[in-house]
Formats: sequence, structure tokens, C-alpha cells
Amino acid sequence: MKERFCFAAENDKKIKALVIIGSYARTYSQADAYSDLDIIIATEDPESWLYGEEPASWET
Repeated sequence: MKERFCFAAENDKKIKALVIIGSYARTYSQADAYSDLDIIIATEDPESWLYGEEPASWET
């Protein structure tokens, strides 16, 4: 999932940054197989994320 987000962000001009937080970002008590991936997405178009249009458009 992490690789998919990075690939999509590199190819989407509206995404300015991805910030990984939580267990994947910690150096102590790191993520395991049951951890979720917490990502902050800095984008020019936050409404498309808030209303569910993204990441559906990455599929096309």
C-alpha cells in the first residue's frame, strides 16, 4: 500500500507531500503485520479527498 501511495503521489501534480505518521514512522515500537498505515496527504485539492473522488481516479 505504501508503494502504491508513493507511486500515485509522484504522478499526481496536485499532491505536494505524503507524511507517514504512527507506527510506521516510529523508530521504537515499530509497525507489525497488524498495523495500519497512517498518512497525511498535502494536496492542492483537499475537497476531492474529503468527498471520496480520490484515490478512485488513480485507477483510470
